Amino acid sequence: MNIYFEENKHKLLNALLPLMPESQSYDTKIDGLLIVRRDNPVQSEVCLQQPVLIFSIQGEKRYAAGSEIIDYKQGQIVFQGAPIPCSSYVLKASRETPYVAMVLAVNIQLMTEIIHLLDNMDVSSVTHSYSSLGRVEAGSELIESFIRLADLLNKSDLCPRKWNSIC
Repeated sequence: MNIYFEENKHKLLNALLPLMPESQSYDTKIDGLLIVRRDNPVQSEVCLQQPVLIFSIQGEKRYAAGSEIIDYKQGQIVFQGAPIPCSSYVLKASRETPYVAMVLAVNIQLMTEIIHLLDNMDVSSVTHSYSSLGRVEAGSELIESFIRLADLLNKSDLCPRKWNSIC
């Protein structure tokens, strides 16, 4: 796990957990950003997910998109570059140590630019050249970006709203 992430994980949790009192997904006023808290292992419903970056801050999860499956944990980012059916399963979470994630919807052009910037992509999880699913360890620049987004959410006019479901 990334040392930079370990040093900054508490900043993210301190900024996000007060905004998420219940085990739910929360829509925010930042366009395309959702925050997620799960207090126990759970399977979500199957959905059609648009291109996203899922930054896991705490806990472990399994993400299945099409025929591909990726397990990921805190400090990792899963990216999905195409709209495809998906499902997700929280593997490790409790009330005391909930699964916490930030989900950022992105357009395909932006996703391509981000992938090109990543020099530590775990290619073992990409099984085909046409795969749209992957996993990376979060680098310091991406961690800083998510910290800034979490800090923005604590401004009174950007507080999240409860959202019914998300993968």
